Amino acid sequence: MEHDQAAVRKVSEVKKLLHQSQRNQAELLTLTANLVQAREQELTQDLQTLSHLPSIPQSAWTISLMRRQFKNFPTARRHFRQLYDIRANNWQTLIERVNVIETALVHLRLTIR
Repeated sequence: MEHDQAAVRKVSEVKKLLHQSQRNQAELLTLTANLVQAREQELTQDLQTLSHLPSIPQSAWTISLMRRQFKNFPTARRHFRQLYDIRANNWQTLIERVNVIETALVHLRLTIR
């Protein structure tokens, strides 16, 4: 009889542990789902941010290429000042600074050439 009661207690303990284990597993699954959902939201926001990046030309800027793209220096300067906050007083300085920034963006994988 005493042996049966000990067995019943053991079975009861095992059931209790199983119940706790199932509850812990459910909590872990819930936490994991929340983490996955939060990460998906972060990735979606990152993609939205990246989609607003300007398109970068296939090759580095040159004076002739930039002159064809923009009607005059003040227009080009204003465009890149708004885009990258670049300040320049001549074509050469503007081109050098734009090329440095756009090369960095490519290397940081924030845009694709």
